[in-house]
Amino acid sequence: MSFKKLGAIAAFVVVGLPVFAGALTSDELRTQIAALLTQIAALQQQLEAQGGGSTTPGTNSACPRLTQNLRYGSQGDEVMELQQFLYEEGLLEESAMVGFYGANTQRAVQNWQRTHNVITSGTPETTGYGAVGPRTRAAIRAACAAGTTTPNPNPGTCPTYAAVSCPAGQKIQEQPLNAQGCRPQAQCVQDVTVTFTGTPTSGASPLSVTFKLGNANPSGNYTISFGDGSAAAFPAGSSGTQYHTYTAQGTFTASLSEQLGCSGGVCTGTPRAVGNVTISVQRPVIVALATVAIGNASGTAPLATQFVLSGANRERAYVIEYGDGEFGVFALNGTSASLTHVYTRGGTFTPVVTEREQCSGSACTGYSRSIGSFLVRAAAAPSQAGAAANITASTTPFTTTFTVLNPVSGYYYTIVYGDGGTGVFPVAAAPLLTHTYSTAGSYSAVITEKACGTAACSAATRTVATFGITASAPPSTYSQGTYYDGGDRGGSSYSQSSYGN
Repeated sequence: MSFKKLGAIAAFVVVGLPVFAGALTSDELRTQIAALLTQIAALQQQLEAQGGGSTTPGTNSACPRLTQNLRYGSQGDEVMELQQFLYEEGLLEESAMVGFYGANTQRAVQNWQRTHNVITSGTPETTGYGAVGPRTRAAIRAACAAGTTTPNPNPGTCPTYAAVSCPAGQKIQEQPLNAQGCRPQAQCVQDVTVTFTGTPTSGASPLSVTFKLGNANPSGNYTISFGDGSAAAFPAGSSGTQYHTYTAQGTFTASLSEQLGCSGGVCTGTPRAVGNVTISVQRPVIVALATVAIGNASGTAPLATQFVLSGANRERAYVIEYGDGEFGVFALNGTSASLTHVYTRGGTFTPVVTEREQCSGSACTGYSRSIGSFLVRAAAAPSQAGAAANITASTTPFTTTFTVLNPVSGYYYTIVYGDGGTGVFPVAAAPLLTHTYSTAGSYSAVITEKACGTAACSAATRTVATFGITASAPPSTYSQGTYYDGGDRGGSSYSQSSYGN
């Protein structure tokens, strides 16, 4: 029985004396109290003779003999010894000393672990916080062997030391409490640069992250707090690996704590933070059930192709790029929608349907993924185009009008005039171009078409029409003298003016 418990019994008896005493006189009461105090003193002497401890402040006379792991739900003699120890530490009420490891005992163990820097966070399942395992048992034995399990209640009586300055390559290490509950002067120990990494650092939930510890001090204890309320300890050694899966969305800071001077599960150093890793977890990617079907994917241009969307999520947007430079947005009717697109020129096209998240109007900030990619083949339509040239004169300079007849929509029409000039017909129902020939000569004007809208497209060139044009120089002006048709001057005579043809 401990002194604290003896005192509690004495107080109960003394307070209860008037109730049981009945009509005892004052002298009789004083005599009984004196006898009771004598009995308490005798009990104290017997306890000290049996090695029960001393009344030195800071010591615990109820150091338990723990040989097995204890946790919530455990029961038996060792649980009772643990509860007696926690009671002596002032961490457990006497009413909780029932030999069953319940919630009150678990909280008391957590308080003792935290006060003595054994374990400071986590749960009984992840870090042992609140459970009595090999590490906590060793810490209790070490504290009892040192003669003190609690800090000095009068810290003002502890000596003070000058600040410690360590040379390069070393760092300060705090020392454990001594038998008087005081902390000795800190020591310089070798500084080890610890590496702490996590991979990957971002992704969608559930996100599995691998944490690696490197270049650790073999005599140190390294604990990782994952930032989501759970924690774990790295295995002893200079390197180690821990795995953790984040199931909630958010940004978490995984922190590494180092405690040096460890031996047999007991560490003498003060825990300190040595590294952090920020983990960003996005909302889970829900695999959409949306599908897209295509109709009329091949034929002759103009080709009307249908795209049918079904099983769509009404909170998302569905966009299609047709592959010819144009795009469309599905207007959902419930979970389905359809679009029809006309491919006006020949060619091979790859339309792609994309599902987008977090959209407001046409702006989407969330993830996107392809839910359908197709191949559309549109053959060039047989051209019925022809051409005409209006030549109103043959003597230069003269202007000629060229016309494309029955042009195909979306086609590209050009002309080479033959005199070094070229032209591109405007897009119209009956495109026209005019050209002036200013130099005499023979020319071949050629009109061509391409089954696409620009000169850079790869479609073949077809000749629509060829025109032969002859441009003559204008006539020269001259005068001719008088001539006679007779053999002598008496014959008849005439004059003529002539113009070259």
